[in-house]
Amino acid sequence: MNHLTHTIILSILFGITITSNALAGELPKNLKGLTPHQILGLYSQVLEDRNTKPTLPIYTKATQEWKKTWKVTPAQMANEARDIKLCGSGELKINNDYAVIRYNPANRECSPFFFKMEESVWRMDFLTMMKSIRFNQSNKWHFVLSEKHPYAFAFKDWRFDKNGYPHK
Repeated sequence: MNHLTHTIILSILFGITITSNALAGELPKNLKGLTPHQILGLYSQVLEDRNTKPTLPIYTKATQEWKKTWKVTPAQMANEARDIKLCGSGELKINNDYAVIRYNPANRECSPFFFKMEESVWRMDFLTMMKSIRFNQSNKWHFVLSEKHPYAFAFKDWRFDKNGYPHK
């Protein structure tokens, strides 16, 4: 995908416009004021750029430490970028310093994304996602029901079966 096509997709899905610096692999200097949807759009850009730097400012501090030990392949990054685009913008739920972008539970290939406000910036909380979300052999997500997290507020209107799969 060329950068112009990528820019148009990010603009439509997440409401962000990418500058030439961002297209060169750099994130904006100031992330304050960006919404979780816009941070997810930047993450999609990071995946497209195959940027594996663990200390990107779109990640929570705990996620940055965890990502230092996590290995990801270019193919995995390409697949995730593709999946984010296929899932679309999703529904945003916010409770104080926590936010979730969730998708219709009937489409279990689209897992939720967790965000935490740190230093007045929404940051992606992959550490909590990795502890609380699992995928089956068909890449359908479900919660680890024994894992408690501060993002449960976003799923109060859903029910979960004994295996942690969501239902409306």
